[in-house]
Amino acid sequence: MYAQTYVPSAHADKQDLIPIKGAKPQNHISDYYLSFAYPTGLNVKSSDRQELTAEARSLTTDNGNVQISLMDAYSIQYNNAKEATFVNMNVLLLDKDSYLDDQQKILDALRYQNAHNTGTESADLIEIRSNGYKLKGIGRNSVDAAGIKDLSTFVLFPGNGVVVYLHFNDLNFDKRHYANIDEFKKLRKLFIDEYTEYISRFKND
Repeated sequence: MYAQTYVPSAHADKQDLIPIKGAKPQNHISDYYLSFAYPTGLNVKSSDRQELTAEARSLTTDNGNVQISLMDAYSIQYNNAKEATFVNMNVLLLDKDSYLDDQQKILDALRYQNAHNTGTESADLIEIRSNGYKLKGIGRNSVDAAGIKDLSTFVLFPGNGVVVYLHFNDLNFDKRHYANIDEFKKLRKLFIDEYTEYISRFKND
């Protein structure tokens, strides 16, 4: 089955229908978190509902492995013009009763990842404010540094139990659309700004 998610098309009076694999549960993630379809220079490669495995619920922190109350999850991939996936976006739904505790666990896991790798962009979490939202994340200090799987990962907690992970991938040289870390950071900020501007339109829904 497919969950139907509507996204704005290039025409103001028309909408496109993008199918996301997997039927939605009763308590589901609002469509607008999943329907950002037109980031500058990128296109949607795939949109899939994820399996809720024990591994997906587990995070590693300085206090060992901890569990979050994962209830639903989707993954959306955005490719550049060279058909390489630049952004993996994971949108999660957590139990609202443990949302605040789970936020802390997620941030602790990011701090753990940052502290146990080399070539990081900052000693602590990076904070980016965009269109009324605050994101926290980690990154590298070079596009060809070793030790971190993703070039950068940011997380957003927009409320109502929703968590948005933005993983900006380290691409092979022949697939990159950035030449250095400064160009990468500009692209990262552009995607964040466009995504948060999009979801901000639905704040009162």
